[in-house]
Amino acid sequence: MSTNTTRMQTFLKGLLLGSYAWIIFYLTESGQLNLYIAPRMTLLVKLACLVLYVFAALLMIVAFLQRSPGHGTHDHAHDPDQLNCGCQHDHDHADTSSRWGVKRLIVLFLFLVPIGLIFLTPSSQMDSALALKKGIQYQGKTNGLAAEISEKSLSETETIDDTVDPNETNSEPAPAGTDSTTIPPADTDKYEAEENSIPSFEQAEPEYAAYAKYARTLYEQPVIQIEPESYLEALTVLDMFKEDFIGKPLVISGFILREEIFTPDQMAVARFAVQCCSADSTPFGILVEGPRTSRWETDEWVEVEGTLSTTTLNEVEILSLQSTAIRKITAPEDPYVYVNTEMGF
Repeated sequence: MSTNTTRMQTFLKGLLLGSYAWIIFYLTESGQLNLYIAPRMTLLVKLACLVLYVFAALLMIVAFLQRSPGHGTHDHAHDPDQLNCGCQHDHDHADTSSRWGVKRLIVLFLFLVPIGLIFLTPSSQMDSALALKKGIQYQGKTNGLAAEISEKSLSETETIDDTVDPNETNSEPAPAGTDSTTIPPADTDKYEAEENSIPSFEQAEPEYAAYAKYARTLYEQPVIQIEPESYLEALTVLDMFKEDFIGKPLVISGFILREEIFTPDQMAVARFAVQCCSADSTPFGILVEGPRTSRWETDEWVEVEGTLSTTTLNEVEILSLQSTAIRKITAPEDPYVYVNTEMGF
């Protein structure tokens, strides 16, 4: 392989690395980087951009400094007599060069595809069509925690001491000189009512202390505001302790989507949760019900105010929001939500 070919290949490698670094720089400066990765990955990606720039510069410097022997003259003999010298050295460069050339072109094409996609496809936020393909989650990040908590509470309340029969009466006569007046039983109905008035999150197990603490914070708000910074965590505790929040007013924002099983008076308001990048995103939201829902278009960004309730979807009980007001809003610069590690969930 000639030195000029080697120089060209080294230069192209540097150019490719530089192109990838430039793409990262472009997405960062244009404010579009958040459409692809989570904020916690931004620093690592920017460091990768710097490393790519350094390697690209080094490769281009190497390509510039490479010189062929005799300032470009190729002194390797190609005389027909010398090609048959019997030295067992393959002098047939044409076939080998062509094979390697095709391979390198294929590799070069594969590296160019992502660069081309950046310019040929507009950067846009994920929408309802993708959310329906991924499957929207209506239960926060509970992963069955709500059912587990309910099961524990049920098992504890159903534990009965069967060593004493409460209906058993003492047939032995009272000793002389004692008051044999029957003591009336305690007002169990009143006691159970007072016990049931205590929110379930106040009786949560120690392992759910972080959830219970945030549930208490939401419970004390006159109107529950679902903020982007704690979007996942709020939906999680609302689902875990849904019975405590029925009837509470709530405000939430997101884009509209509709599943095929929805009635005309139903829609979902959701946002994509991103762990590391858009590829691992998952849509989370809440079902909204009311006569005003049918007038709003899919993918519109809205703010919904309503009262929390429950409904059944796909044979699963989920939270729903009975809407009292719906307002159109502008999509935020960062439309996605992320796990709030400070919550301790």
